[in-house]
Amino acid sequence: MKVVVDCLQLLGGNGYLKACPLERFMRDAKMNQIGEGTSEVHKNLIGRHLMKTAAAIPRHPCLDLEPDQFGAA
Repeated sequence: MKVVVDCLQLLGGNGYLKACPLERFMRDAKMNQIGEGTSEVHKNLIGRHLMKTAAAIPRHPCLDLEPDQFGAA
């Protein structure tokens, strides 16, 4: 996004014309930026759901043993 904005500043008003490919690049970069935020929200929701699901699963009894009970030499 930063590169496209810098190019637009170099070209001035010509960068916003439909005849210039930079106009499309700007539009695509902005849509990618918006979509990236949506993806981040999904990651947070999935992570929250996984943490709640994992918390509901009982711990395996093996995880409650002390390390010295394994017969360390």
